[in-house]
Amino acid sequence: MVESILHALIPHIVVAGAAIVIMLMIAARRMYRASFWVTALALAGAFVVVVGLPPGTQSVGSAPAASAGANPLLVFFLFDGSARFMGALVLAVNFLIALISFRYFSSYGENREEFHLLLLLETLGSLVLVASVHVVSFLLGLELLSVPLYGLLGYVRDRDLPFEAATKYFVLTAGASAVIVFGFSLLYYQEGTLSLVEMSQKISANLNPVSGAGLVLVLSGLAFKLAVFPFHMWAADVYEGSPLPSTAVIATASKIAVFAFLYRFVGPMLSVSADVPARRSIDLAVTVLAVASMLGGNLLALRQTNLKRLLAYSSTANLGYLLVPLAAGSAQSLQSAFFYLTIYAAANLGILATLTLFSSSASERVEIESYSGLLYRRPAVSLVFILMALSLAGLPLSAGFFGKLYLFQSGMAAGRWVLTGVFVAGSTIGLYYYLRMVFVQISHGAAVAQGAQPAHFDTAVDPGSVITLAVAFVFILGIGIFPEQLLSLLNVLGI
Repeated sequence: MVESILHALIPHIVVAGAAIVIMLMIAARRMYRASFWVTALALAGAFVVVVGLPPGTQSVGSAPAASAGANPLLVFFLFDGSARFMGALVLAVNFLIALISFRYFSSYGENREEFHLLLLLETLGSLVLVASVHVVSFLLGLELLSVPLYGLLGYVRDRDLPFEAATKYFVLTAGASAVIVFGFSLLYYQEGTLSLVEMSQKISANLNPVSGAGLVLVLSGLAFKLAVFPFHMWAADVYEGSPLPSTAVIATASKIAVFAFLYRFVGPMLSVSADVPARRSIDLAVTVLAVASMLGGNLLALRQTNLKRLLAYSSTANLGYLLVPLAAGSAQSLQSAFFYLTIYAAANLGILATLTLFSSSASERVEIESYSGLLYRRPAVSLVFILMALSLAGLPLSAGFFGKLYLFQSGMAAGRWVLTGVFVAGSTIGLYYYLRMVFVQISHGAAVAQGAQPAHFDTAVDPGSVITLAVAFVFILGIGIFPEQLLSLLNVLGI
């Protein structure tokens, strides 16, 4: 048992150890390339360890009291199939982000190594968060995830927008964290436990006014972290102002970690009988958030010309889609949610890697019109971009088609007609701006006529972005043709 627990903690130890090594390297001598390799090898090694974990469930917590009638074991981490899958996904995503960031920051005139340090700390926080089943470990993971993001978002200090994005996120997310802590304090006062499993069971059995108020505060704070409507007000400005690799972090890895925790905490409350009063109240709250996000996110994205702002509102809509299986509470809901979350992360990462390929820390090309006629100038890169957009739109021959199909099926299986109806309506609205990203690239615009090309168009100087694009393309196309491969993996993990 001890060996299995230590094995489960090896990824955390590897990532934390790499962060310490980079801190020592910075203190001794700054070596940007060396810090990149330490980061990439640590993330890759931790991923291999997670994939190679033995089957079963391991828990880490305080030792049980020996006396009879002692309190139950308070467990901090649970390394089950969900934690393993989400942990591996976070590591894979952050590894690819490290790749696309290398050339982006290579021309940055100030200190560059700290980006890798902050990325590793954010990864460690995400790993803690996806396995948390205790309020203490959750708060530890949440802050270990959030604090490095402040530095990542404002990393490029010689531009105004990154500082604005970091400041806005810092002020608002600090308030959201305070709301979450206060909500858990009310839940602890009423339920008398910090174990999230026991807390969920007690709330399901009896949702009184104090517990209800605490749960509303916790859900509101988590909705803010996920940029769920109407708690999305920060997303567009933060996405737009952040450096592209940092935008990739907040658009993928942070969303994966927080959503995994949301499902672990709220999911059991929605899997009980529909006749339970607590279930109906929590279901109503999640349903309202889902409907508002699916409609609000898609409508706000319609008029965006900046790709980063468009992806911000798109993320609000997609998180609304992911709330559909959560509200459904069916047996297949967790599997369909994780299936779609994986595809969503890959598609977003593919688009942001394309933008990074044509940008640098000094200048970014993120306007849609900047990629007019891209298909005729760089067909291979454009085809990847187009496939990512089609996947987010949910069209056939892309992984996003099956992702949305499984979300739809989970809602229908639970008889959630309103949710599935809004899901279809939101997806239909989203076709406009996703297909606009495609049509711009296949159109013969003025840029094509003049022979103009975006800056940094030489793919040979940015192998990291090229590798990321290749991985995203193979994954989205492969799952679009063979979706059962990812489903089989989820089944093997017991999800």
